[in-house]
Amino acid sequence: MDLSQRKVLLPSAGDVEVKRHVGALTARAADNLFWLGRYLERAEATVRLIRAGHSRAALRDRGERAVALAISDLLADRSAIAADKPLLMRKIALAALTSSRLIGSGAGVVGSARRAASGVRERFSIDVVSAIDELVEALDPAVRPRADPQERADRALRLLAAISGLVGENMAQLTGWRFLEMGRRIERALNTADFIVALGLEGATSASLQALLELGDSSITYAQRYFVAAAQRPVIDLLLLDDNNPRSCAFQIRKLHELVQQMPGEAADETASLARRLAERLSAETIAADAASVDRAFVERINIGLLGLSGRDLRALFGQSAIGSPIPSGSTNDLRYSPRHLVDL
Repeated sequence: MDLSQRKVLLPSAGDVEVKRHVGALTARAADNLFWLGRYLERAEATVRLIRAGHSRAALRDRGERAVALAISDLLADRSAIAADKPLLMRKIALAALTSSRLIGSGAGVVGSARRAASGVRERFSIDVVSAIDELVEALDPAVRPRADPQERADRALRLLAAISGLVGENMAQLTGWRFLEMGRRIERALNTADFIVALGLEGATSASLQALLELGDSSITYAQRYFVAAAQRPVIDLLLLDDNNPRSCAFQIRKLHELVQQMPGEAADETASLARRLAERLSAETIAADAASVDRAFVERINIGLLGLSGRDLRALFGQSAIGSPIPSGSTNDLRYSPRHLVDL
């Protein structure tokens, strides 16, 4: 048959229909994107903790030493260091950043993020993939073995910021992006709440509040608003209740509420899902709260609500927003600091 007479199945350039979506999002892809967002935020929190703890580990000041011990406890809870390693001296800090044997180490969490990304590789530009690969290298002890913990942590944080910017600016903001964003927002709010409980409530000192601002990347914002040393009520308000601060819990909850409302089946005239009702309740709680009345019980209620959003309440959205095989019951990673990721379901 003459090539000119052969029937071509693909449409000609003039017949291509305009569309503004990329097709079906499977439940598995939604799961991968959600957990990629969580792992990237978890990696950032872990690296920030290691950097802050290491910079204070050798200080003689009693207040700073107490902060270093509190940070070590947070890292031990996340399986980034062994429970019997109280201070982040150089060797311990390097292990917390680079050890593949510690499931909550910087390298361990970044490895989980890379595995999650590999399940949705076609959704990311080559720049995003390259940045993730560079992040893995930054926390590889075989690469630049003489680099100190501060240098490795600084490079990892710059790469994490680059990945966040690339995803935010280059990825189409459709359902898949929303799942990734929900994962990021939930994890950031959970991490910030943990930091507040450990360093900002009972027994808070000027040193612990300053460390809290550092971990929440809000030192400059605080300095622009208050011309005094770190004080408890303003710090709690800034990191927990101020929905204009992109690092605060309230900001993450507001964004979560907006993201859930944009999911299929969540129109204003439709019956609200469990996830949407929970997001609305959390938003109302943070709006109504006052920093002076915040205590451990309040922060734990926020934590419980966020964990509900990351569990079965949000899992329902995977079914109604994603098209494809549903995720088997119990398959979503509900454990806060487990490295398990079900890319190969």
